[in-house]
Amino acid sequence: MSQSDDRRDDGGRPDAGPEAGARLGSNVTLEPLSDTNRGPVALLRLDASQQRFVASNEETLAEIEDEASSIGLVIASGGVPVGLLAYEVFENRDGDRGISIFRLMIDRCHQRRGYARQALTLFLRELSSGPDRIGTVRICYLPDNDVSRVLYASLGFAEIGLDEDGEIIAQLAV
Repeated sequence: MSQSDDRRDDGGRPDAGPEAGARLGSNVTLEPLSDTNRGPVALLRLDASQQRFVASNEETLAEIEDEASSIGLVIASGGVPVGLLAYEVFENRDGDRGISIFRLMIDRCHQRRGYARQALTLFLRELSSGPDRIGTVRICYLPDNDVSRVLYASLGFAEIGLDEDGEIIAQLAV
């Protein structure tokens, strides 16, 4: 996702997101992307029917590496990587800082266990209680991705328009 009216904030990288190893509920954690877990994350895959909705993890990992403002978090269960959440910090024209989640994926073998919901809930909880003031969280998805639409709406995201690629932009005040 790219926000044409927002500027990237490269200065917010280390302290903008959830703490390393933050836990929610059972055994779901959000871990910083590292040399140790990068390989296993690259191997995570979507079902063939979902591949048009989300870029591959190889593409996402390359984007995180190329863009200083991009941050990757490994979604893990019991220490095993099951998904990836990638985001960047942006600054609105009014000076408020926000988060743009540009990837969220759960491996095809780990879907339908609530990991995406738990990971997003944990991520949002950490943002709202963290030291940095983040005003909004945005996420985009294709208009026919009903699973994402229902998930994000259930967490309080409201659709606010379309981006330049025709994806729905949903936003949540934190």
